[in-house]
Order: sequence, then C-alpha cells, then structure tokens
Amino acid sequence: MEATTNRIAEEAGVSIGSLYQYFPNKEALLMALAERHLEDGEAALQAAATAVRDAASMVDVVRGLVGAAAAAHREHPRMHEVLELVASRTPEVLARARGLKVMLEQELARHLRRLRPELDQPERKAALAATVIGGAMHELVVGAEPDPAQVDEIVALCTVYLDADGAQEQGRSSPAAVESEGNS
Repeated sequence: MEATTNRIAEEAGVSIGSLYQYFPNKEALLMALAERHLEDGEAALQAAATAVRDAASMVDVVRGLVGAAAAAHREHPRMHEVLELVASRTPEVLARARGLKVMLEQELARHLRRLRPELDQPERKAALAATVIGGAMHELVVGAEPDPAQVDEIVALCTVYLDADGAQEQGRSSPAAVESEGNS
C-alpha cells in the first residue's frame, strides 16, 4: 500500500502509461482491488452457503461458513488492509462490505430456524454470531494467514453460543464436544 504507482506498474509488468489508462490514480487502483476482494468474498460465501445447505448440525454450518472465510483470507491475507483503507473513505465499498455480514447473518438465521425452531429470535443470535465471526476473523488474519487452530476456536465459540442448549436436547455434540471436535 505504500508502493508508488511506478512501483505498482513495475510489479505488474506494465508501463506506467498503461496503468494510468485503466486507473487514473492509486486510489482508483485500491478501489478496484477492494471491489474484486468483495466479489470474491460474496462468491465464497455463496459457495459455502450451498455446501452447508442441508448440514445436520450448527457445528457443520459454522465450520463451513467460517472455513470459507478463512480460505478466502488465506488467498489474499493483506487485502483486508486495502479494504479497510478504501471502505473508510468510500460509502459504496463500506455498504458492500456490510452486505457480506448481512449475507452471513441471513445464512446463520436460516439454519437456526431449520435446526433450532424453538428459538424465539434466531435473527438476533445470527446477527451477534456474524459480528463475532467477522470481528474475530478480521483481528486474527489482517496482514497474516489465518491460523487453523484460531479458526477452530472461532467455530467453537460461535457454535457454543448458537447451539448450546439445543445440542444436548437433540442428541448432537455438547459444547465440550464441539470444542474438542474443533481441536482435532
């Protein structure tokens, strides 16, 4: 992010004139990178949602969704720095980034309604879990590759919150088992 446009053009293997033909300034280039990162995030979340569509437990749901987020961060670990820089200055990018959180909330709420129909306000639980997932993932991976053990901890934390009382009632893993499953 500290690189000059000349350095960026050199790394990309293009002339500075070619770079300026598509990106009038460094801010426009960062914006394009942020947009691509958000597109990739949306696609990864959609793919994960499809993969866990009929998951048998909240453990499987959360593991699938958090795993997809971690995988996306492994591909481009420093992109959150770019996204944060651009989003803080651009309402459109900020709104789109928030849209990813809403997608995650909706997916979690759908599974809570399906797997835990006795819950009063699954949307409230899903919103808090999505906030925890996003915040924890952000803190763990900004500028670095996600540590699989920490990703497992995020899964355990959210699963215990989302499924604590329903797990034992419905014969699924208890919170202690969820934690040990995440560490295996």
